[in-house]
Amino acid sequence: MILYPTHDRQGRLVEHQAGQRAPMIVCIDEPTTPDVTANGACRFSGWAVTESGRPVTIRASFGGVQKEFALNRVRSDVRAQHRSEYPAATDQCGFRFHIDLRDKGDPLDITLEFDDGEFVTRSPSFRLQSEHSDPPARADYKRVWNSVSQDVEMAKLAVAGCTDEDMFRHAAEYTVGVLKGAVGIRPDDVVLEIGAGVGRVGALLAPLCKKWIGADVSENMVAHTRRRLADHPNVEVVAVSGWDLAPFQSESIDVVYSTVVFMHLDEWERFSYISEGLRVLRPGGRMYVDGMNLLSDEGWAIFVSLLELPPLDRPPNISKMSTPEELRTYFARAGFESIRQRAEGPWVMTFGVKPSTGNS
Repeated sequence: MILYPTHDRQGRLVEHQAGQRAPMIVCIDEPTTPDVTANGACRFSGWAVTESGRPVTIRASFGGVQKEFALNRVRSDVRAQHRSEYPAATDQCGFRFHIDLRDKGDPLDITLEFDDGEFVTRSPSFRLQSEHSDPPARADYKRVWNSVSQDVEMAKLAVAGCTDEDMFRHAAEYTVGVLKGAVGIRPDDVVLEIGAGVGRVGALLAPLCKKWIGADVSENMVAHTRRRLADHPNVEVVAVSGWDLAPFQSESIDVVYSTVVFMHLDEWERFSYISEGLRVLRPGGRMYVDGMNLLSDEGWAIFVSLLELPPLDRPPNISKMSTPEELRTYFARAGFESIRQRAEGPWVMTFGVKPSTGNS
């Protein structure tokens, strides 16, 4: 939505002629329509450039309330595009803010006013409607993951970001290669995966070990995995609480691993699973986990991209970052030894060994 000044500060109307340079241009990128339905909050974003280069104040009026915002986001692309016509424009010509819809009443009408001290631009009215949904809390892992895995295609998309079988298998082959190099997979190993999803990795690991066990919080995922791995006689799939490995006996497993899962867990559950991994491992057993590395350039780019989501619209299974120090600390505090780490792209991989003697 492109807007031009409607009047000046004295209230005189300003008419914009086609082909004529306006003293101010405003672009509202979001919302894209005047009727908006949002869960919790509505985001407004866009940019403004002025002939004078003066600071622009944005006033949002709704329900008898007026809030002010400023141009405080760098939009080098906008300045580059309009440099010749608006040489006084700066890189900091973008805006982004949220209007909280909670307890505001439905529908909520809102108008925006852009004021550079001389000219004023007003937007049409936006009508905001709350979605009135009751999303599960992030730590309600069972409800969250059952909701995104109602069929196998939804489940594959939720765990791997794709549904193509060739891409699915390629990703699994990569993970199996990482596990072989990190903790080793032996023919007499009993292997447990935390967050098995639809059995993406298990399908390739099961033929390489004595027994493969897939644990997942979602009963839907458990059913998908059982169907996917039905031809493997050495496979067991178990639903867990989402917070521990209670169904498994202490010192009964040789390898515990969790891949592409920890970013969906809160920090307490990350540590809980590592501690539980130590408990269920036999002395000398090995554990591997990976997470999205905040310290990497790729991980930071993902973090910034997720920052674009309004806080109240973030899905409960949104990916959260880890750091190498965080994961190493969990392993050390749980009691692992021979802890090693590897960083690759957006990932940080951590693996350790349960002491061969002493209490777990």
